[in-house]
Amino acid sequence: MRKLMIAMLALAVVFGFAACDNSTANSGAASQLDVAYIEATAKGDVVYLEGEKADPADYTFTGYDAAGNVVIENMASSLFSSDVVLTKDMDKTGFTYAGVVSVPAITVPVTVYEIDKITVDATADDVVKTYYNIVAMDGDANLAGVTAVTDEKYGKFMTVSKAGLVVTATYNGTETKVLDEDAYDVALGYIDADNDEFEAIDLAGWKSATAAMTDYTAGDKVVVQVSTKDATPATTTFDAKYEKNLITSIYFDIDDDYVIYYAEDATPAAASIGAKAPIAVLANMVNGQTGAATTAASVKVALTADGTKTSTVTMSDLTQLKFTSVSGNSIKLWASYEGTTDVVSGFTTDAVSSRDIEVVENVPAGITITVGTFKYALDTDYSADTEEVTAADVSASGAGLKVVYKLTDGTDSTKELTFNGKTDGYNITPEEVSSDNRMPGAPIDITITPIDHPEWAKTVTVATKAN
Repeated sequence: MRKLMIAMLALAVVFGFAACDNSTANSGAASQLDVAYIEATAKGDVVYLEGEKADPADYTFTGYDAAGNVVIENMASSLFSSDVVLTKDMDKTGFTYAGVVSVPAITVPVTVYEIDKITVDATADDVVKTYYNIVAMDGDANLAGVTAVTDEKYGKFMTVSKAGLVVTATYNGTETKVLDEDAYDVALGYIDADNDEFEAIDLAGWKSATAAMTDYTAGDKVVVQVSTKDATPATTTFDAKYEKNLITSIYFDIDDDYVIYYAEDATPAAASIGAKAPIAVLANMVNGQTGAATTAASVKVALTADGTKTSTVTMSDLTQLKFTSVSGNSIKLWASYEGTTDVVSGFTTDAVSSRDIEVVENVPAGITITVGTFKYALDTDYSADTEEVTAADVSASGAGLKVVYKLTDGTDSTKELTFNGKTDGYNITPEEVSSDNRMPGAPIDITITPIDHPEWAKTVTVATKAN
């Protein structure tokens, strides 16, 4: 019995020490929910320069529970970030944890060096060395409102590229480090020949390359300036070009559902392009812009029907194109751009074609009903066989009910249908409603049915009245 008690006491001591051990927890799977605080340890000698941000990949993150036990070792660095731009007087920085629980601030000591100088290797094939002004795109009268590279439509054409650049910083005398892209800025400009100073070029809002460089002279050199982000940035430049944005090609922009209509009982040759037709001839630009507006006077447009091209007109006179004939109920438009100063070298004026555009007779395709002041009379026979109600009793000129054809193009015809008329007429149902079943003034649903096209019947709600 004494030996048994000694053995049990020994086991209790062992378990007691285990409970106090703050090594990795082994009771179940590790979970971020158990993390109370996180510590970060540098993986080696970490060197940061002014303008950089601490990189989570340089550290090992360990999560502990409230009792100090290790919950998770080597936490994923993707859970951490730092938005603090480092300066030379800083000796610590912090990381933000994006996990499922809140933890105290995670701080680490840092050594930040001042940058002595930077050099740029701009020899890679993907380094962008030619820049262009931006041009107004279709629907924009001008570029007056475009002022920031965050502009959704123009922003990507106003950004100086860092592609292919290798920027190396020298610090602490002779030591060097290649900078990440977010540690330096780039700007397009020129070196003023008179004072050897860098003058930035504003990429926003200019319609020509020369206008963007108001003070530029033939002796100035266009460059891309690379600058570090510290208070007194180290800078260097490499040669670049800033050129006028030019048209590389043109194309038709036509709504997918656009068709051309001609009047009922006319011939397709009577068709015309409407004054507000959704047709535009747009340009692709050398800087990559698509949908740039073109000068209407420089665009020549023709059409083909039955394989023959008409004479050309300018885009501004598009509605004057003549439909001499139409075969197969479609036409094709052709356009050429005949400007010479705003196109790339070797630009061809060969015409580009649109898709086939349907030419459709604009016939009735439904009805439009205007109730007006019409009220349905109770105890009244609205059938075609009665003489109680005449067309004048319900028409627009009388009680205000108006029924017209809706045409294929979606517009209303000026031709009014007649109540119970034998030609272009319509009926009303129900044909009679007793006042025994409905009080005057109560609303009622009536159905208007065109006699020639019962499939176009429509139901409207009107008020009732006593006979």
